[in-house]
Amino acid sequence: MLTNLNPFVRFVREVCKDSDDLKPIIAHDCRLFYVKSGSGSVNIHGTEYDLVSGALVFVPPYIKYMFSVGGMTKNRKMTLQILNFDLTGERADASIDFAPVEYDSWNGVRMDDAEVPMQFSLPIITSDPSLFGEEIGRIFELFFLSEPYYREFASAYVKAMLLRLISRKRTEGKESSALQMLKYIRENYRSDTLTAELSRNFSYHPNHINRLVKTETGVSLKGYIISYRIKIAKGLLASTDESIADVAWESGFSSPSYFAEQFLRAEGVTPREYRKIIRASLI
Repeated sequence: MLTNLNPFVRFVREVCKDSDDLKPIIAHDCRLFYVKSGSGSVNIHGTEYDLVSGALVFVPPYIKYMFSVGGMTKNRKMTLQILNFDLTGERADASIDFAPVEYDSWNGVRMDDAEVPMQFSLPIITSDPSLFGEEIGRIFELFFLSEPYYREFASAYVKAMLLRLISRKRTEGKESSALQMLKYIRENYRSDTLTAELSRNFSYHPNHINRLVKTETGVSLKGYIISYRIKIAKGLLASTDESIADVAWESGFSSPSYFAEQFLRAEGVTPREYRKIIRASLI
C-alpha cells in the first residue's frame, strides 16, 4: 500500500567509477543511482540498460545488479550519486549492516521480511536529465549540512521522486512483455492454467515466458506464481478465520497439502503456526 510510503534515507554517497564491476551484487535495502556525469550501463538480472548523464536507476532490495563504465579506455569514468533507503521508517533505529554483498556469495537470508509494494518490486530506469538532478542535489546538501529535520526533508524529496517515477512509467505505456505478464499473474493468480493462459495471450512458448519472468524478477515463473499466492495466503491467514483448506483454494493452490508444503518451505512455519504467530503479535 502506497499509504505507508515514508522513505527513510539511511545514507548518501558519491562514487567515481573508472572500472567495471566484476561480479553482480545485491543490497538489503533500496538503492537510487543518479548518473551525475559520464556514461555506462547497468546490468540488472541479465538485462543491460544504457546510462547517460542524468539517468536515474531504482533497484529494489535483493535484485542483483552490476555497473559498467563507458568511454574510451583512457577516459572511462562515471560519477554516481547513490541513496540507500527503505520505503518506510520501520528500520530507522536498527543497528544492522546494510552493506551490499556479492550475489554469488549471498546465503539467501533477508534482513527484513517486509513486503515491497508491487509498484516498487521491479527496477525502474529513466534517462531524462531534466527530471531528478535538482532533487538529488538538495538531498545531498541536506545530508552535508545535517540541519534539523534533514532526514525528514530528504524523505519527502525521495517520496516525491518515487511517485513521479511510477507515474511516469504508467503514463509512458511502455511496459515490457514481462511486466505485462506479471500483472496478468497478479490479476489471475487463482487460475490453475496460468502458464497456458500466458502462452496463449502473449504468444510465447512457456520456456521463453519463464526466461522473461526470471530476467525481471530473479525467480522462475513457477517461483513467482507460488510466492505471490503465498503473499495472498498470508493476508487471509492474518485477517480471516477461514480454514486452512479454504485459504489454500482462495490463494490459488491446487490442494491444501501442496499449499502447506510450499508455505513451510517459504516461511519456515506451517500456515496454522503462521496464523498463531501473527495473531499474537497484533495483541
